[in-house]
Amino acid sequence: MRFFLSAIFCVVTLASYCQQTAYKGAWQELNSNKWASAAKLLTDAEADPLTFQDAYITNIYLKTYNGKIDNVTDFGTSYYDKSQNPYPYIFALWYNTAVLGESGKKDKDYQLKLVDRLITDKKAHGTIVGSANYQRGMNNLFSNNFDKTQPYFDAVGNIKNWQYAGPFENISESGFYKNYGPLEHPEPEAIFKSVNNADVKWITPAAENKDGWNPVCYQFNKSTGVAYAQNFVQSPSDQQVYCNIGVSGSIKVWINDELMIAESKERVTDMDTYTVKCNLKKGANRVLIQIGYTATSYPNFNVRFTDENFWPLQNITGSSTFAAYSKTAGDYKSIVRIAHFAEAFFADKIAKQPENLVNYLLLADVYLRNKKIIEARDILTTAINMAPDNCLLKTKMVEVLIREDNRTLMLEEIEKIKQADPNSLLVYDLKLKELFENQKFEDGAIELKKRIDLYGEDQATDAYK
Repeated sequence: MRFFLSAIFCVVTLASYCQQTAYKGAWQELNSNKWASAAKLLTDAEADPLTFQDAYITNIYLKTYNGKIDNVTDFGTSYYDKSQNPYPYIFALWYNTAVLGESGKKDKDYQLKLVDRLITDKKAHGTIVGSANYQRGMNNLFSNNFDKTQPYFDAVGNIKNWQYAGPFENISESGFYKNYGPLEHPEPEAIFKSVNNADVKWITPAAENKDGWNPVCYQFNKSTGVAYAQNFVQSPSDQQVYCNIGVSGSIKVWINDELMIAESKERVTDMDTYTVKCNLKKGANRVLIQIGYTATSYPNFNVRFTDENFWPLQNITGSSTFAAYSKTAGDYKSIVRIAHFAEAFFADKIAKQPENLVNYLLLADVYLRNKKIIEARDILTTAINMAPDNCLLKTKMVEVLIREDNRTLMLEEIEKIKQADPNSLLVYDLKLKELFENQKFEDGAIELKKRIDLYGEDQATDAYK
């Protein structure tokens, strides 16, 4: 019996070892752009609970690269159930077709089911839940289910009822560093000089956007400028809270006239990209936003006050009516900035497992979602130095360089992909684009057939036909 049990233990241990080895082997194949053998090894690695998570996510990146991502329909029923902490991965892969896809009407039933599950998941990170409510509201809006839209937008939990002042000058993004007066003058009779040297006051819009974000373009008709928004948030007691900001532009945030957040880089972020732990006082609390934007058609911001789990507070209300408030005497340097949960999660993963390249892809996607382009480029550069021929990494780098508008380096990276993987989907799409732009339709038809034979038909091939 003892021999029999020992034999069983050895068999199980050997199987587990082989599956873990399969995951490492899969990445060795990926580093050499051997997609078929890598896919087989990833399938083997998914059978082991110890490597399932990384293997499943790596497979998503592989199928995305090979144009097969539509085949992944079980993320919400398989990965979600097996992962102890799926939320950072969901955040990173949010816009991937296998997870939620683009904002708007969801074309795939499994995406909508995942949204609904996230909304009701009490263990989920509050940022994920807020974003899921926004996605559900947008789906209903674009599906013409207008009567079922507003409850989801309300559940996002952003502060409503703002006053605005502006627009002010923002030449070469210099407005971030200037003082135009609204900080010192919250009173309704205050007068400021706008970018056109006109007298302007605080204005309260007759109607306010209700989709979870607060655009300033409906108040000011300048695509480049600086605008201010203020709100007098009512709190029933002194309480410590988390102030979370999403923005399209640069941002400064003051609470009771103390500077809490200052980001000079103009970015188009998701909600809760910037977070600070702060205090609300009993009664009125002035929240002042300075947003700067350049050549932007829809500058906007989102402010959420939440608990430590990032779920919106239910005991506060926003008001556009001026109210007396107590100013805070403090030091901006002492404010506690909170790292984004997904950024911190994957940075820690990389520190503990520097050889596991999937975490570099995931952290890059988190940075891209938060529009931290430089950070995304840096982390991918580190990964590519470890695996210089890996076209999964190189293709993600191309995406970063496109966002960075760095055409020279992008073309260099594409040329490397052409050399390393000449039959990749990306290379075929670039060939087709060039041939059709040059009206070489016969050559284009030949390349189109090759693409279809390798990767099947999709919306792109239909368009070319």
